[in-house]
Amino acid sequence: MQNFYPLFALNPQPMLVYHTEKGLIGLANEAMQQTYGYSQEELSQMDLIDLEADVPHSTLSFLSQAYETTHQRKDGSFLQVEVTVKDLTLEGEEVQLILIRDVTTYKKQAEELRLAKQRA
Repeated sequence: MQNFYPLFALNPQPMLVYHTEKGLIGLANEAMQQTYGYSQEELSQMDLIDLEADVPHSTLSFLSQAYETTHQRKDGSFLQVEVTVKDLTLEGEEVQLILIRDVTTYKKQAEELRLAKQRA
């Protein structure tokens, strides 16, 4: 992992390592911390479902390898995201490498285009 750590840490997209057995975020890159407003220490005490804004915790399933949802930042603001999950074994522990892509602007532009076409 150490050889690839810079690729994780410096990736411009929010990324995290989720410990599936512990139910906790283990490591988050700088982009994750900046985008969501949480420190590494705060994130390491959170479950990924703590970021979910529009999914009841009881129905949330991480079995899907890619899904769209709404996350909530520390400041209370929302962002629409595409979440991609990769199951891995890291140092003997089952984890998920999670890449989060903010699609808020894309979704807004797509809706504006759809409405413009309806009016035309």
